[in-house]
Amino acid sequence: MRKVGTLCAALMAAGLMSNAAHADEAALRAQIAELRAHLEALEAQIKTIDANVGAVPKTFNLVTKGDEEGTFKLPGSETSVGLYGFIHVDGYKDFGARTGDWAFEPGTIAIKDDPSGLNSDTRKGKFNLSARVTRFGAKTSTPTDLGALRTKLEFDFYEYGDTTYKSGYTNGYNPRLRHAYGELEADWGTLLVGQTWSTFMNLDATPETADFNGHGSAQLARQPMVRLSENFDALGTVSVAIENAATMINGEKPLNTPNLDKRPDLVVGWNKTGDFGSVGANALMTRYSYDDNAGTTDGRNAYGVSVGGAFKITDQDSLLGLYTAGNGIARYLPSANYNWEVFDGDKIRLSMARAVTVGWARAWTEKVRTNLSWGRTHLDVDSKYLAAYGPSANETLTHAFANVFWAFTQNAELGLEYAWGERELNTGETGTFRRLQTSMHYSF
Repeated sequence: MRKVGTLCAALMAAGLMSNAAHADEAALRAQIAELRAHLEALEAQIKTIDANVGAVPKTFNLVTKGDEEGTFKLPGSETSVGLYGFIHVDGYKDFGARTGDWAFEPGTIAIKDDPSGLNSDTRKGKFNLSARVTRFGAKTSTPTDLGALRTKLEFDFYEYGDTTYKSGYTNGYNPRLRHAYGELEADWGTLLVGQTWSTFMNLDATPETADFNGHGSAQLARQPMVRLSENFDALGTVSVAIENAATMINGEKPLNTPNLDKRPDLVVGWNKTGDFGSVGANALMTRYSYDDNAGTTDGRNAYGVSVGGAFKITDQDSLLGLYTAGNGIARYLPSANYNWEVFDGDKIRLSMARAVTVGWARAWTEKVRTNLSWGRTHLDVDSKYLAAYGPSANETLTHAFANVFWAFTQNAELGLEYAWGERELNTGETGTFRRLQTSMHYSF
């Protein structure tokens, strides 16, 4: 009987355990069902968010990527905005006499007892550090019914012509406006209105230098303009522009008596790019007007032409060449800047120039590149011109640059350059310029 009782007790215990196990399984199933319901609710929320992503800016203030590289869009705006620029520091040591300003100006290389009166400061050994090349700019792009509307606003701190605040006065270089324009790119062409590089320039054919001014035998001018450009595919791009005139007679500033601008400069340009590199040609027509406000007046047309290109001879090497000629183009050609137009009491006498620049550019690696370049400008100085200009004037200006640039890390590079120049007057006197320059460049 005792065995029977024991067996009954065991069976009862097993039954209770079975009931407990069934209860635990039911509770587990309930928990799984509850978790599944939570997951289904989360999935529904995710689908709702995905479906309404496009409406997020209407609810949240988000900044999104712009239509062009390096730009962003502000909330509620279709305009893409980009900021750019760099911090640039130059250091140089002159081994010969310096030029008229801190950057290279071939027309003012010092000559001892300079009979032209431009620069007789032949002291040697000048050292200088400067950050005035530093630059800041903003650009925008907005889609319109006609096409993309782009703007650009850019400053540097070159402070040309104003030397009031310099090192020694806890520094300050006044901002200088470089570019300020709007550009509409439509099916019928590209219309630009504002200030930027002159259409008479060929930047692709101008060798790279560490010196800010660079080659005096290549055109260099920024000014307000209205320009229309059209790309004809295989035939290249043609541009026609009316640009601001700047009459400078007898060395006087534009708009000062007796200078009087009566019409804009007219410039036509053509450019073609391809696997070979690029080639371009430009033509300029301008007019000088003399009016001393006392009854003496004169006017004379002036012109300039230019052709040049950059040609890829290997994947790493390019050859550059540029030729420019004309009369009355002194303000476009740095090496002719100091042979300004003159009035001899009867007629305006124009300075005539012929300039050539050649160069070789090589990219040794993705981070290291070098440039070798040479340029010369010849200025025609006849007796009638000298009668009004003075006893002597610049006749031949020659210069050369050799440099290397090393991008040692992202957005930063070092530069090293040797520059040489020679200025010769029509009377035979010469001056020589020699400089070693370094640069540190941080871009953003």
